[in-house]
Amino acid sequence: MLSSHHLRHQTFKTKRLSHFLLLNPNRYLKPSKSFSSNQSLKPRIPKSLLHQIDSCETLEQLKQIHARSIASGLAYDHLILTKIAESFLNSRNLDYATRVFVRIREPGIFVRNALIRAYSSSETPSFAISIYNEMWTGDDVGPDNYTFPFVFRACANYSASEKGREVHGVIIRIGYDSDRFIRSSLLGFYAACLGIGDAKQVFDESTERDVVFWNAMIMGYARAGGALEAFQLFKEMEFGTMRPNEGTMLGLIVACAMTKDMGLGREIHGYVKKNVGSMIGVRVGASLIDLYVKCGNLNYAQKLFDEMPERNTIVWNSLICGYSRSGSPTRAIELFMEMHASNVRPDNFTISSILSACAQTGALNLGDWVRRYVEKNGISDVFVATALVDMYCKCGSIALAREIFDQMPSRNIATWNAILWGHALHGHAQCTLDLFHEMTKWGVKPDSITFLAILSACAHAGLVEDGCQYLDSMKDYYKIPPTVEHYGCMVDLLGCAGLLREAKELIEKMEIEPNIVVWGSLLSACSIHGNVEIGEQAAAHVFELDQMDGGSYVLLSNMYAVARRFDGVKAVREMMAERGVRKPPGCSMIEVGNVVHEFVVADKAHPRSEEIYLVLDELSRKLKVAGYVPMLAIDQDK
Repeated sequence: MLSSHHLRHQTFKTKRLSHFLLLNPNRYLKPSKSFSSNQSLKPRIPKSLLHQIDSCETLEQLKQIHARSIASGLAYDHLILTKIAESFLNSRNLDYATRVFVRIREPGIFVRNALIRAYSSSETPSFAISIYNEMWTGDDVGPDNYTFPFVFRACANYSASEKGREVHGVIIRIGYDSDRFIRSSLLGFYAACLGIGDAKQVFDESTERDVVFWNAMIMGYARAGGALEAFQLFKEMEFGTMRPNEGTMLGLIVACAMTKDMGLGREIHGYVKKNVGSMIGVRVGASLIDLYVKCGNLNYAQKLFDEMPERNTIVWNSLICGYSRSGSPTRAIELFMEMHASNVRPDNFTISSILSACAQTGALNLGDWVRRYVEKNGISDVFVATALVDMYCKCGSIALAREIFDQMPSRNIATWNAILWGHALHGHAQCTLDLFHEMTKWGVKPDSITFLAILSACAHAGLVEDGCQYLDSMKDYYKIPPTVEHYGCMVDLLGCAGLLREAKELIEKMEIEPNIVVWGSLLSACSIHGNVEIGEQAAAHVFELDQMDGGSYVLLSNMYAVARRFDGVKAVREMMAERGVRKPPGCSMIEVGNVVHEFVVADKAHPRSEEIYLVLDELSRKLKVAGYVPMLAIDQDK
């Protein structure tokens, strides 16, 4: 049984909840009796104020209206506070909405349900359960049939299996078990917390099955990775008297996306086109785009996107996120610009995706513009702030990243990891380690990504002893099994310090099979320190894993050249020619006027390539005049 976090304002006087960092009851005056909802002396509510709350478009406007209501003596008016709390919930600002909520004397069922709904899908679904618990205490308003679906969702997201069973008993006792939405959410809870088998048992034991109930079971299979089972249930549904609807199609598409089953996904797409028509709606369209993106087929995703007559924010998000995560950040940025020009309002997910694209391309100017847009329109939460931290770190502005990090009212593990990685990549090893200790003092438990950042920082600074201690701490104290990436960092750390034999021994003692990155790190270190013997052994393992890794051939050839073993250089070049291996071309990017330009060696695809090469020729001429002599490969005849 979960303990109840009391959210009423009397409780907040004596107990601070870490999630509500902005809430400090001592800032507010206790409501006087003259402003009680039962008194006739309460100020009259201007209709214009209610209209302004309904029509305000930005978070800042809403805060200004709230301040105006306080100045007008309406700080504790039930209707005003309820409408303001609902508005903040609609803007997804849960912290501020809760601050308003706890000032409402005897809040109604509607605002309570709205808060439970918001928290059920948040990072802290336990608070939804707390509000539900509070509804059973004292003279408070009890839950209704709109409360339970979101309580089950909160239990599923919080993995609160016992609480969910308890709530199941409650709905049977008070007669809500026949409500189709409650039954469907109950099914989703069982699938998420107790396994798909228990959910199927609930499904089989139900005598009344409407389309919502069938869809819930299909979605349960989908989220459990059972695409074939979901499809089989759909066939049973189709052969019976139940007609599938949009929700059914969404469940099947999610199932295909979870399993990356492109063939079955195309079959579902064909069914939708045949039975719904070629003009696919936004919900199904967004899910299909997400399916094609996850299956790695951006061409299908783009084609479907272009064919859609209507595109909402979710549809744009699906494709923007797809390009951003699939190594095409430039295209993601172009789509975001098109979205902005189409007057489609981005949400937190859009902002996070485009900031990720900016981080990949180094588009600092666009990232700055996105930050100003976020601040102006109040589109901010811990995910957006974390994406900003990550973007500034990767774009080279660690000071701005730290500024945002220090101002954040709440941080999750992803936020800490972003700033740790930022300082590690900038060579601030001691700062990274200091932040790690600060993070543990706050009670935030590190994960495997945290230790990747720590080991990377140690590698950059050559802190061999510290790196070994953190690896041991990770395994022994935090019980986090090292991955191949952690061992790669350790090999890099030992290799950069010249401890090549120790690095090789570490690889040979690994509990998991070393990959090409681990052996490649050792080969790179051998090339730096000129250890041909161990370098040859590392190269042999690399070529065994991937014969077409051009960079490793270049490292081996350079190592032979420095050691003046030109027979080895010749052998490597002949091997590359025989296997058809080519050195990977270099690539660079630069942002000019919010446009990212990409350049590849000897590439003439840029529309102004002739002018660019003329400038490069002039720079080369000036370098020669200044006495610059390039470092060429050693002449084999010498």
